[in-house]
Amino acid sequence: MNLIRTLLLTLQTANIDLPSEVKLNPIFIPTFIEFDALVGTSATIFSLLSFVGILATIGIVIFWVYKIVRLGVEGIQSEGKSEKIEELTKKLQNIFLGIFMSFLFPIILSIIGLFSGIGTIFEWPRMFRACEVGEYYYYYQAYLDQDGPDAITDADTICGL
Repeated sequence: MNLIRTLLLTLQTANIDLPSEVKLNPIFIPTFIEFDALVGTSATIFSLLSFVGILATIGIVIFWVYKIVRLGVEGIQSEGKSEKIEELTKKLQNIFLGIFMSFLFPIILSIIGLFSGIGTIFEWPRMFRACEVGEYYYYYQAYLDQDGPDAITDADTICGL
């Protein structure tokens, strides 16, 4: 388990150093997945479940992209036969219906999260972490009590993260 924590922390804080002759500022591209749901004492069952939900959503995206690419290959192999094209069109309609149904639940959850102030499902692992210090039980409580553009930084300070 310590190896996994070390690997996740390394992935989250990895930097690439450029030689000084290049004269470019380093570029930091953050991932949209918060690995803090798995690391540290602030992890709760809610942050772990939301992290698993994010991984499931990413898995669904990969699955549907694979299905569409496979259907495209079948379309190329059909050699323009009209009955095969009709069959592929029907399959494509079913795929789009499946995509809609697959993403309906995460989209509804994200809309509920946006209206309640805790963000989309991709922000939930951070929001459902426990505050290690202070008067709040969860990070989202400290976040919702802060105002302005520095709410995340202020909530990090209050929760000791």
